[in-house]
Amino acid sequence: LVSPAMRGQPSPLPHQQHFAAVPESEDPDSVADSQDDLPSYSRNLTFSPTLAGDDWVLDTVFVSGSGGKTRHMYTRDPYSRVLSELAQVSIGELWIDASKDTYAYAEDGRYRERTREEYREGTWSGISQILYWYDNRGKLVLTLSRGWESGGWINSSLTSSSYDGSGNRCSVLTQTWRNGAWSNTGLTTYTYDSSGHVLSAWRRLASGEGWRNSYFYSYTYDAAGNRRSYLRTRWVD
Repeated sequence: LVSPAMRGQPSPLPHQQHFAAVPESEDPDSVADSQDDLPSYSRNLTFSPTLAGDDWVLDTVFVSGSGGKTRHMYTRDPYSRVLSELAQVSIGELWIDASKDTYAYAEDGRYRERTREEYREGTWSGISQILYWYDNRGKLVLTLSRGWESGGWINSSLTSSSYDGSGNRCSVLTQTWRNGAWSNTGLTTYTYDSSGHVLSAWRRLASGEGWRNSYFYSYTYDAAGNRRSYLRTRWVD
């Protein structure tokens, strides 16, 4: 897989007076996050742990809510990494298969693939698949999302990240698969201080062959490196 070229490079950052402060709070660090973690549940839970080696690991989670009861069951490899998660719904006294996630890992233990399937009419059908690529420092550089259509996987979206020599994420480019080619959708670039604290994040959206400004985030820190302030501004034409 070859990382797509970033078409339509943006022009230098316009003067700050064109950005208007907005009250909403949003951390741009979340914009760059592209690797999904295992699901977490926070209500009416019952755990059924099993012993794996010297550690107790999560085997089954029961979730009760307004929509009824669901059960999530996990299988693991010898390293206690999750290989699959089976979700079932309760219908009377029966548990019926609903969905299944399967996971694959690289030799260094990092995520390589996650595939989701849905149980329909007595058979499993693909829903979505996420593939991950890393650089030689272990930094996530590409995340490819695919959907299931006509019996095969088709491209959906691609997230590409670049890093500086210190390992700080410098940019995140998002693209969508359209008409057999990747089309830019968004770009976020970051700046850092000498200690590696993020100072700003500039979010832009694709517009024709170029980019249009969306949001600008800025941060300040005290002498100990603790975040002191956060400002989110929106571009106003």
